[in-house]
Amino acid sequence: MQRDRLASLRRYYDQSTVRIGESMQLEIGGRTLNVRRLHISGPIRTGYVNEFGHVVRLDLDPDPWTRNDRHIRMLFPSEY
Repeated sequence: MQRDRLASLRRYYDQSTVRIGESMQLEIGGRTLNVRRLHISGPIRTGYVNEFGHVVRLDLDPDPWTRNDRHIRMLFPSEY
């Protein structure tokens, strides 16, 4: 497989760093959650995890065309 070749490692794998930040409250989907902020290198700038270790939100780099901020967040069962 091409993915397993030594020359292809840089192409498929980017090293990222994660630093644990401060605790804070964050409103997601009309709910206020106690979260811990994660500072992440790469296209995901910041992540937030709750006290159970669930990723509740990821802040992405701005859209390259519109320059608007983007994020991915956890949906609660009442929002499906």
